[in-house]
Amino acid sequence: MLSKPLFLKGEVVKGFGRGSKLLGIPTANLPWNETNSQQVQQVPLGVYVGWAQIHSSSDKTVYKTVLSIGDNPYFKNEQKTIVWTIFFIFFVRHL
Repeated sequence: MLSKPLFLKGEVVKGFGRGSKLLGIPTANLPWNETNSQQVQQVPLGVYVGWAQIHSSSDKTVYKTVLSIGDNPYFKNEQKTIVWTIFFIFFVRHL
């Protein structure tokens, strides 16, 4: 459990293409940029439950989400990723 919430944001970027193709679960990938990486540096790598809001002037809905922060050892990734699965949302451009 985290001692305080994380607030991550950014334009969704192309991932490895495994979410919907291999796992059947569409995902949204955030960049491992300076802003996001500073927030997650002290967070243990793993899978978390949280909430996500899509940046839109008309929709302020907050969605349940599962967030993976890490290097995904199952696939032997060398690069760390921030991957969201937003329930009931299958295509997003910005979180």
